[in-house]
Amino acid sequence: MFQELITDKRICLVAKARPPLKKLELMGFMGRYPEIHGALKLLLQACQSTLEELTFGAWSLELEDTGIVEVLRRCPEITQLNINGLQVSNVFGRYSDDHSVLLNLKTLKVRGTEIDDNEMAMIGTRCRNLRYLDIGDCKKVTDKGVMEVVRNCQRLRDIILDDCDKVSSCTLPLILLLSRPSLRNIDPPCIDDLNKRLINLFLSFNCRVGDSSMSDDFNCLLH
Repeated sequence: MFQELITDKRICLVAKARPPLKKLELMGFMGRYPEIHGALKLLLQACQSTLEELTFGAWSLELEDTGIVEVLRRCPEITQLNINGLQVSNVFGRYSDDHSVLLNLKTLKVRGTEIDDNEMAMIGTRCRNLRYLDIGDCKKVTDKGVMEVVRNCQRLRDIILDDCDKVSSCTLPLILLLSRPSLRNIDPPCIDDLNKRLINLFLSFNCRVGDSSMSDDFNCLLH
């Protein structure tokens, strides 16, 4: 949904039709969130049993932690959540009274948000079935927070850590792999800190280090 096409009346009309939406992207509503908030609540109620993928964008000055929590409570079937860049910090910690509401969540993208180690611990507790986690550029997360998620999310396969300044580049990726052999891709804080021996060790576990765009650099390191 893009700003130039959306009004509260149009959203209400869509909600009344009760469409079986599986994917919803809410983008570019800067300055207009208050006026369409009620209509969006109706829409989310209408598709709460079918919605699986949800993306928020460019709402960082308007959508608060409580707003995202409300959305997740209304749509428990969500398997993919993207809140990259939103200035939120305590989304999952607000689930102190409900440990089951996020069991369906498999992909979580929180790149560039304000989450810290406490929030990472909550992600590990609430999102046990997580497969993919992107916390790149989360400046408050440390090794401790990353380990909380890895320890509790037994099905985790991909973890993105690039530009996490407080996460160790050299030792943590190896610890992650040894702690969770199911991991198949680790994007470390800084690929330059990994030597050929470490990269070969990861490959022996069938685990790729870094994203696909870095593959040429890895080949140079290995040969």
